[in-house]
Order: sequence, then C-alpha cells, then structure tokens
Amino acid sequence: MTTWGVCATVKSTPEQVQAFAAYHLNLGAAHIWLFFDDPEDPAADQFHDPRVTATRCSDAYWTGLIGKRPGKHQNRQSRNMQRVYATKALPWVAHIDVDEYILPNTDIAAALDRASARSIHAPHGPVGGAA
Repeated sequence: MTTWGVCATVKSTPEQVQAFAAYHLNLGAAHIWLFFDDPEDPAADQFHDPRVTATRCSDAYWTGLIGKRPGKHQNRQSRNMQRVYATKALPWVAHIDVDEYILPNTDIAAALDRASARSIHAPHGPVGGAA
C-alpha cells in the first residue's frame, strides 16, 4: 500500500495546528512535516508523535538551508516543500496550508496505488506517442 504524507508551513493557533495534524494522521498520513514560520510559536513544542516533524524556521534554519530567510511566505513554503521532497521519505507528499484539509471520497493510499499503477503502464516517449 502506498504511503503518503503532508507538508505545511504554518502560522496559526496551536489548536488549529493540532487539529490539522490529527485529522491528516487519522486519514492515514504516514508522516506530517510542520514548518513553523514563527520560530517562537509555542505550538511547535506540542508534537511528540514520531509521525510528526516540527521544525522552527528561525534565522539559523534559513541561513543553513539557503543563506537567508525568503521575504515572501510563498517562497518559504516552496523551500520547505523542496526540503521534504529531497529527503525522498515518502513517494507522495501533499503540500497544503494549515487551514486546508484533504476530503477524499475514497481511501487515499488505495487511490495513490491506482495512480501509480497507471503511470507505470503509461506510454513513454515523445509527446504525441510517436516513437
């Protein structure tokens, strides 16, 4: 069965971050990466589940990652997702905001298995199918 996870750069109330993580873990996420945009956010200390990685995005974090903190939050989100993606920890990772929830009509892992199987059997080669 395919495993999947969630990556989010968060800046919200501790209750909302906890609800977000709990919801997606209950949905079947194998791992959740939470990047706290405010490094002083007290919610970062509230996760003791090994399936949740909480990272404080301090100046030292950004300096070590790319040399400086990106000015726009969209760029910070993108860099955090790239970091998770580079670990190759899971074959599928959803990048969503803390106020967004995956609302599937079916089991996510099963749907991803079907998508993976289809991509394995997809024709390869130049666009248009010409060989």
